[in-house]
Amino acid sequence: ADQYLAVQKCNIAVNTLPFSDKAVVILKLPMGHIKSSVGFSFDRETILISDESSLFEYTGNGGYALKMGKDNITTVEGSQLTYGVKGVSFTGATNAKHGIYISQYVKAPTFSKVEFLDFGNPVDANSWCVFLQGHNWDINFLDCKLHNVVKNHINVIRANGILLDGTP
Repeated sequence: ADQYLAVQKCNIAVNTLPFSDKAVVILKLPMGHIKSSVGFSFDRETILISDESSLFEYTGNGGYALKMGKDNITTVEGSQLTYGVKGVSFTGATNAKHGIYISQYVKAPTFSKVEFLDFGNPVDANSWCVFLQGHNWDINFLDCKLHNVVKNHINVIRANGILLDGTP
């Protein structure tokens, strides 16, 4: 069953917390298979974690399984520092724009013990498993794995792509 309502509730809960406390949100996924046509989308600094027993399957059209960072950050001064994923497995995203999207000026995103299982759009040559929009310095991938059994072609990581204003 599509668990999009639970994912939407997580997005709302995280994104409506006050920013004034500067606290990082730690969101722990439950054990098991979470299938959703809606992806996670966090506008505030968040770390998505699991004890390596959560599989998130994104079934939506367009969009992202996971989006980290606000859309309107345009300067280094607005940088966000603490975003990450630890111990979560991702699958699906066959029709996604990108599997995981990191907004511009999100610095030092960290992926630890993340598995990508047949994850990403195999048809769109401009689609990436993980796409970092730009000015994403100090990217950390620690003990991550990609398993591609079913799909013919997956672009894996594009870091420091073109900024939203077209600047390379």
